[in-house]
Amino acid sequence: MLKLAAMPGISKLAEKKLMKKVLPKFNLKLLSKSKLKSFDTDKNIGKVKLIKFWATWCGACKMAQKPIHDFAKKYQGQIQVLAVSSEEKIKLKKYLAHSKKDDSFSDSVMYLHDKDGKMSSDYLVPALPMFLVIDKKNVVRFLTMGIGENLKEAFD
Repeated sequence: MLKLAAMPGISKLAEKKLMKKVLPKFNLKLLSKSKLKSFDTDKNIGKVKLIKFWATWCGACKMAQKPIHDFAKKYQGQIQVLAVSSEEKIKLKKYLAHSKKDDSFSDSVMYLHDKDGKMSSDYLVPALPMFLVIDKKNVVRFLTMGIGENLKEAFD
């Protein structure tokens, strides 16, 4: 199993900034077709969220895609699954269109565009993929990097 490790100091800094603290606010445009045009943290208090930071070029992100989509389908309506990328919008849309052709895509995942990379910077994302689990009060309860193999811990 592939595990990724970020520079220890940077990943510890992300944990220190985020863990057990209210999620820094964001409002990002959705890439996937939906009734919603954007996702705003202020309008989604009271819902558990799983946020995945990813990129099209990231091998570990690709490995995590199908398990995350299966997870999103399983917990649809209970947990909001968000996938955030700061790559060029056209590249992301092309990748998502291609992904819809195989079974690693699910409409249960909300794809968000971090156009200027501000969210990734604000959240001190040290490596991809990075996952955050957010409780109903928008507090960060779990942070991990890699392909998400230990996400079950956050939901047990």
